[in-house]
Amino acid sequence: MRKKLIILLAGLFLTSLMSSADTNITDLTNDALYLRASMYDNEGKYEEAAEIYEHLLASDNNAHIYLKLAQAYIKMNDLQSVKITVEKGLKKNPDFVELIGLMGDIYRMSKDTLPKSLELYKKAYDISKDQKYLESIASVYEDTQDFNSAISTYNQLIATEKKSEYYVGRAKMYARLGLDKESLSDYHTAADIDSNFFAASRLADYYLGKNDTENAVKYLKMIIQVNPGNIIAQFRLAEILKRQGQEGDAYPLYESILTNLEGNEKLYVLKQLGSLSYNARKFDRAYDYFKRAYEIDKDIQTGYSMALMAEAAKMDMEAEAAYKSILAKRPDFADARKRLAIIYIREKKADAAVEVLKGVDRKYADVDFYRILAEAYSQQENFEAAEDTLVKALAENDKDIKLRLDLAVLYDGQKEKAKAVEVVKQGLKIYPDNESFLNFLGYMYAEMGINLKEGEKLIRKALAAKPNEPAYLDSLGWILYKQGKYKDAYVYQKKAVKLAPEEQEIVEHMKAIMKKLGIKKTIDEVIKEN
Repeated sequence: MRKKLIILLAGLFLTSLMSSADTNITDLTNDALYLRASMYDNEGKYEEAAEIYEHLLASDNNAHIYLKLAQAYIKMNDLQSVKITVEKGLKKNPDFVELIGLMGDIYRMSKDTLPKSLELYKKAYDISKDQKYLESIASVYEDTQDFNSAISTYNQLIATEKKSEYYVGRAKMYARLGLDKESLSDYHTAADIDSNFFAASRLADYYLGKNDTENAVKYLKMIIQVNPGNIIAQFRLAEILKRQGQEGDAYPLYESILTNLEGNEKLYVLKQLGSLSYNARKFDRAYDYFKRAYEIDKDIQTGYSMALMAEAAKMDMEAEAAYKSILAKRPDFADARKRLAIIYIREKKADAAVEVLKGVDRKYADVDFYRILAEAYSQQENFEAAEDTLVKALAENDKDIKLRLDLAVLYDGQKEKAKAVEVVKQGLKIYPDNESFLNFLGYMYAEMGINLKEGEKLIRKALAAKPNEPAYLDSLGWILYKQGKYKDAYVYQKKAVKLAPEEQEIVEHMKAIMKKLGIKKTIDEVIKEN
């Protein structure tokens, strides 16, 4: 019952106070006035609060009221009134610590009055022994460039309490005196105490400058832990991790800062993310990043990267559009024309492929250009033009393996196996151990039914270089089949079909061998066997 009565009385008191809000201040007691001023203060009505405090001081020199009035003027940004109020308060209350400290703050605003500020802070500390005044003393020493005195003050602070801020303050003073070893030691201590942000930042900068990536990473991670939104730290850490090959760790850091960037910074990070995604074989994601980068800056190289990523992601429609966009800006970009021609060939648009390749300046007509052009002619069934293209290219690049193989394949497809054999033999004179030439010639012998023993040796030599190459295993199985060695052929052909079950020629060879051996199984059953 008593508790309820107290609550009721308190409620009645507040109601009474509120109802007296419009009452003239001369009609209220000092306690009621002080309470009303405090309420105005809390409501942000600083002028009304100041008026009441001034009224109270007319009859009461209470130091706390002077302090409250000064604080109200501070909130009103009336610094002149603050100074006058504190001076009056100190005349009446010369040892009131908070007013002494506040006057120290006022004098600290001007370089000319820093000595007076220091004197007041020292007096406040002598009276109260409050650490905050020692902190102010250290700051004034720093402002006056009396770094040794500042260090002595920080020594006092640290002796009382080992706060990271004190070690950071002393570290700064050591640095100003050129005492780098001592400064570094204090930064380490501050970082160890509570992962102090400033200390970690300085240490990260220091170790980055020393190319000590291990420690730089340690303190950059500390910065991010303390301040997850620190873009610079995340960027720096991402750059280091990327250089170290830790791309999986770099990626989320780049991604996290992307939304906070604009212009060239955003463009750079988008490209980095595109490269990381490409290396991770996330081609569709890489395409998206390069596309966004291209939207910011229609740079040809960025557009080309976007197109390549679209191709890698098997997004031929997007790749085609990207290459066309690039060529509209720079028609002489030979690589873009070649890539676009490849897409047309995949789409069975040989005429379009030939047409786009016509725009390639002959000074950029490299081996790839001739190979792509020959493939386009072959798709048109213009085999004469394909042959002329490859023969001309080979005359200019007689040591190129791919050109020679392309020409041999073209001859083989046209049932001109003797020409194919001759082209490959010439290649073996240049590269006697090239497994592609060895296998091709051996397979030609198997197809032609000639030189089977020699062909087997050639294929075995190729297979020794690449024991798990399905094409070489198939060639060996087939030439053994041609020699009537069906059981041996089955062993190699079985391995080939397991490695490349999608290759129809390998499957057909397997069926032929199984037929000779009387094996009545499906290819799927053979693949599932041990």
